[in-house]
Amino acid sequence: MISSLKEYNGAVLSNQNPKGTLTFITAFYSPIENQFKSTEFYFEMFEHMASSSVNIMLYLDDRYREKGKELIEKYKNVRIEYKNFILLKKELIDFDIDFILPTTRNKKKDTLEYFFIQLSKLYHLSLYSSNKENKDTHIAWIDFGIFYLFKEKEKSKTLLKTLSTSKLPKDVVLAPGCWPINYFNKYKDYLFNMVSWFFCGSFMIGDINLFGTLYKEQMILVYNNLPKITWEVNYWTLIQHNLKDKFIIIEDCDHDNLLLEKTFEYITKLN
Repeated sequence: MISSLKEYNGAVLSNQNPKGTLTFITAFYSPIENQFKSTEFYFEMFEHMASSSVNIMLYLDDRYREKGKELIEKYKNVRIEYKNFILLKKELIDFDIDFILPTTRNKKKDTLEYFFIQLSKLYHLSLYSSNKENKDTHIAWIDFGIFYLFKEKEKSKTLLKTLSTSKLPKDVVLAPGCWPINYFNKYKDYLFNMVSWFFCGSFMIGDINLFGTLYKEQMILVYNNLPKITWEVNYWTLIQHNLKDKFIIIEDCDHDNLLLEKTFEYITKLN
């Protein structure tokens, strides 16, 4: 281990972020079965993100400590905290029940473990935001393997760097979405049976002070609807319906470069 790194309480950290910067939060856990793509592929996609030089906080399955050490030594902009997936699941839902999964889903991909991984997005954002040592004014969620969605990878790296230095709005969270929000009444009764794409799910950015509230709202919905469980974007849709002025969907996006392009355009118009 090189001398500029610190290891304590299961975490490996690079240098702390300067005051006022934006940090991109991501995580990677491997389900025991039916992982969507190979572990090697996910790490390859993450390295595109890491090479953009933006500040990244990675919550990493503790099965991959050796890989984490390699990343820390290669990318000085990456910090890592190791988490145990079994313990993470208990943090989210701390009792055993027979979960009821959505009826319309990809049974190979949309497993119970996959749903836990999706629910952990706001968990990690809330966890990071609750640490008073982190001096960021804004943070962003970005999927660990998001670069597999981007055909123009270099352009996407540039957009991340530009977003990291942009003037960001206070007291709101912005997230790209695919479906018009006025479809809500049409789909609201199906949110525990099928996926909705009001939110794309792979990216969101906002005021660091709001993510604790969003996570709390998500978990209230989770517990109130058990034993049914659904995609994180479906819970977010229900939250957004109640917090329209705080949780804003950037419409007309898709699971491609538009995720970042439309977000940047929206923020530019605000300024």
